[in-house]
Amino acid sequence: MAKIVVHQDEDVIKQEVRKLVCQIEPTLTKTDLVNSAVPDIHVLSPTISNSIGIDAMKAFIYRLQFKPMLLDNQFGIIFRSETLTTEAQNSFLKTLEEHSITTHYILGVKDASLLLKTVVSRCQVIFLKAVEKGSRIPEESEAFDSKSPIDRFLFTQEYTSKHKTRSEITAFVDGLLEINRMNLRTDSQNTNRYINNLKLLQKCRNYIHHNVNIQLTLEYIAINYE
Repeated sequence: MAKIVVHQDEDVIKQEVRKLVCQIEPTLTKTDLVNSAVPDIHVLSPTISNSIGIDAMKAFIYRLQFKPMLLDNQFGIIFRSETLTTEAQNSFLKTLEEHSITTHYILGVKDASLLLKTVVSRCQVIFLKAVEKGSRIPEESEAFDSKSPIDRFLFTQEYTSKHKTRSEITAFVDGLLEINRMNLRTDSQNTNRYINNLKLLQKCRNYIHHNVNIQLTLEYIAINYE
């Protein structure tokens, strides 16, 4: 089923889309830009007139009718889907119902009410929690979450060589907590994984608060993080 990601901040939408793409296609990492040179990631953006018309939509759909070129899956992404004209949205309805299992459509929008009800009803709608100003997830937390277990362990060694204070380490762990809270709300197939991570991270946050060795604490996270 296609997905609609709802949030007022386009950067937050892009962050969530990266996460969704990586869940479906594990060969990618969150450091891969969604609008990159990866041929199986197709992004439809508005024109200078700040709209996406029916011709652009038809060309977008056509590109995604074929099998993926390099990956096991391919993605059709529209970050600002509120700029789709009514005609473009109507032309998208059949595709939303009948696309292949290896083709995934993800729409970002500031307010779901800006899309036709017939579009919304054909998609899984993900309402992202508003993030307070200044509380954006640290890049280091996102990088850690996207790495393999071995790379996470190496990452902690490099990270602690540059970040020594407990406030910095706490912010890093808080970022991981928020990532897993967001995942828990949007990915029902891996609930146990995120719950286990939340328990692990909360325990280690308490360790940091009680002056347990920072390096050992992060290594413990790296070993047990799912």
